[in-house]
Amino acid sequence: MSTATRKYDSSARQADAQSRRAAVAEAAARLFIDNGYAETTIAQIADEAGVSSQLVYAAFGGKARLLWAAIDRVAAGDDEPVLMRDRPESLAVAAITDPRDRMRAAAGLIAALNARVGPLVMLLHRAAGSDPAIADLEANLVVAQREDYRVIAERLASGMRPDLGLEGVADMARVICGVQVWHGFVVEAEWTQEQYVDWLGDALIRLLVAGSR
Repeated sequence: MSTATRKYDSSARQADAQSRRAAVAEAAARLFIDNGYAETTIAQIADEAGVSSQLVYAAFGGKARLLWAAIDRVAAGDDEPVLMRDRPESLAVAAITDPRDRMRAAAGLIAALNARVGPLVMLLHRAAGSDPAIADLEANLVVAQREDYRVIAERLASGMRPDLGLEGVADMARVICGVQVWHGFVVEAEWTQEQYVDWLGDALIRLLVAGSR
C-alpha cells in the first residue's frame, strides 16, 4: 500500500471518528434537554446517535464529560479547536471603534450564544448540586468564563470606565451576560430575544462605557 493511500485511510478514519463524536454530542444535547440529565442514559444517547454504548464510553468516558461535550458542540456548532472569543464574529465585535456600538454588537452575539447553550448550562447548574462530577465541570466552566472575559475586557478596553479596571469590567460583563440572567428574562419572564438584546446592550453601555452613567 502506498504512503498516499495510508494517509487517505487515516484521514478518512479520523473524519469518521469526528463525525461520530459530533453525532453523539448532538444526541446527548437533545436528550438532556428533552428528558433531563439524570433521566438520560448512555444507552439512550448511543441509540439516538446510531452508535454503540461502548463507543460512547470510549470517546467520552461517561455522562458528565458528555454534558461538557454537548455544551461545547452546541456553543460552537462545529469541532474546530478555536475558542469562541477567537472566532471571526467575536474579533469583528472587538474591532468596532465606537464603544456604544461595540456593546450593542456584543449584546447580540452574547444573546445568540445564550439562546443556544442556555438550556444545557442551566441543566448543568441544577445537576451540580447532586453530582460531584458535574460540580467539577461547573467549577471549570466558571474558571474558563473568567479567563474568557478577562481577555475580552482587554480587547474592549478602549472607551470603558477607567475606574473599574480590566478586572472590574471583566467581572461585571461576565455576570451581566451570564446564562442565568438570560434564563430569568427570556424563559421565566417570557421576554423575546429582541427585548433581551436591547436590555443587555443598554445595561452594558450604562454600566461599562465611560461617560454613560
